[in-house]
Amino acid sequence: MEAAIANLEFEKARLDSQEERKERDNLQQLREKYKLDNNPAFNVGREEIERAISKLIGNDDDSDSTSSWD
Repeated sequence: MEAAIANLEFEKARLDSQEERKERDNLQQLREKYKLDNNPAFNVGREEIERAISKLIGNDDDSDSTSSWD
């Protein structure tokens, strides 16, 4: 749509806008049907990241909860 406007193709931009609106409506219906949050956020803290890195590098010792990243 933005490219069509930039190229002064206003009819194509209008059709693209209608298609986008239709797909946004479809997406909203799916969110409602499956009870999904509109803006899901993954809250990953420092501890989860450090634990994942430790597992990747083969250090599974979670007994020391102090950070080695400071």
